[in-house]
Amino acid sequence: MATQIKKHPKFKEYGADIDGNIYSFKSGKIKQLIVGNHKRGYHQLRVSIPKVESQMYLVHRLAYECWTEQMIPDGLQINHIDNCKTNNHIDNLELVTDYENKQKGIEAGVLYGSANPNHPFYTL
Repeated sequence: MATQIKKHPKFKEYGADIDGNIYSFKSGKIKQLIVGNHKRGYHQLRVSIPKVESQMYLVHRLAYECWTEQMIPDGLQINHIDNCKTNNHIDNLELVTDYENKQKGIEAGVLYGSANPNHPFYTL
């Protein structure tokens, strides 16, 4: 059975499968891309619209946008339901507010930096 890949609503030369693997459609071929690691444990990669825009993108955000066919609204975030930052399967991703994301992190004991209640600059 062939893997279903859904295209990104803005970056049309990129897509994601249900497991959160990212693909490029440049030069007429489908190529799975190698992702790098973000300093906070997420996967990331550079996406671009030739001669227009290029930016680093977190893989979980890209995968979510591909499968929902919508850009993530300002002020909202993607939560990894199982708290594994590299599990980008679409069923593991949910749209939440910043507050909800921090609350889930506190409950799971996985919050980092100033969002952690034990950090000297706690800002919930």
